Amino acid sequence: MRNLILLELRKYFRVKTLVVGVIFIILSSLFTLNGNKITSTSVNEYQTRIIDELISKTEQNIEVLKLEVDRFRKKGDEATAIKIEEILKEDFNTLQLYIKEKNAKTKEDRLNLRIEKAETYLNIKNTTELSKDEIIRELEVNKAYKQSNIIPDDDKLTALTFAKKFPKNFNAFYLAILVIILSGDAVSNERGSTLIGYMCQPITKSKVILSKFISTIIAAVGIFTVYEAVIFLFIGALNGWGPINSLVEFGAQFTKGSSFPMYISDSQSFIPGNKFILYLLSYQALYIATIAAIGFLISVIFSKSATSTSISVGIILIIHTIVYKIKALPFFHKYIFISYGDISGLLTGGLSFEMNNINLSTSNALFSMIATIIVCYLISHILFTHQEIYS
Repeated sequence: MRNLILLELRKYFRVKTLVVGVIFIILSSLFTLNGNKITSTSVNEYQTRIIDELISKTEQNIEVLKLEVDRFRKKGDEATAIKIEEILKEDFNTLQLYIKEKNAKTKEDRLNLRIEKAETYLNIKNTTELSKDEIIRELEVNKAYKQSNIIPDDDKLTALTFAKKFPKNFNAFYLAILVIILSGDAVSNERGSTLIGYMCQPITKSKVILSKFISTIIAAVGIFTVYEAVIFLFIGALNGWGPINSLVEFGAQFTKGSSFPMYISDSQSFIPGNKFILYLLSYQALYIATIAAIGFLISVIFSKSATSTSISVGIILIIHTIVYKIKALPFFHKYIFISYGDISGLLTGGLSFEMNNINLSTSNALFSMIATIIVCYLISHILFTHQEIYS
């Protein structure tokens, strides 16, 4: 059995694998650098320009509100003037925060400012309940950073920020397509050739299909995990590690709200970044294995390689559209593996908020992906053992 698996693994190291790998590296580099908009400078020029615009607009609003206060006082409407003064005070406090943000040069200054901003916005009357909910969660995170005396380099691309943000931008669609291309012809590519050779040996169909399935999973997980690890190490060596032992939020819980999930205060915990990355890699490997299992099943069903690969890609496109674009059947999303493409969001708990679905938990993710892998193998085994492979 082991020799069969090793023989099957050798087949994956061919031109197609090299092409898929090159595409993966190019796309992942583009999405990491451009999609996240993280730079290695202390203050992003784009953010600075936005802050300048906010300062200018806030100053203009303050001048207008001052005139409004004088106008209502002259009319004898003291009650309205007092209400406008309250808004004026909030705008003035906001202006001071913008000025501090512009002048914040170190990561310590920016962390302290994030805490101050959150506490200020919580006291603003026109802040919505939804906004307050997110502010509370972010405030807990920043206070945990401050208490740990380890401040992450959130303003630049480091190994830790890559690990946290890469799956959200890339997994659910692009990585799924690349894994499908790699595994979508695992069986159909060998009908009438290698399979006939196997059947001439004292090897059962059950052993053949199991060895092919295991090798497909190992190859897909190994190849794409190595690619990600190389990028992770390269970024770490070039831009720093994060630092890798800084705290990362973990396991935030939400309750069903009227429109969006509402965060349960103090439900999230904080774990070291290196431990978070281990969790992330484990779930990432399981996610890749699930997609490879889907591609493998399709390759068993269809005899032609081009057909199985194109249909596998089509299935991923349809599932992605249903889950992310039109968000149909949201009650069913917890059973669909592709719903958990944002592994980082899954671990922090933010995925529930982003997808407006409190059922997208780590336990449901494990059930969904493991069940999908098992079902794909069982169906593949049944179909393959009853197929005529000589035609």
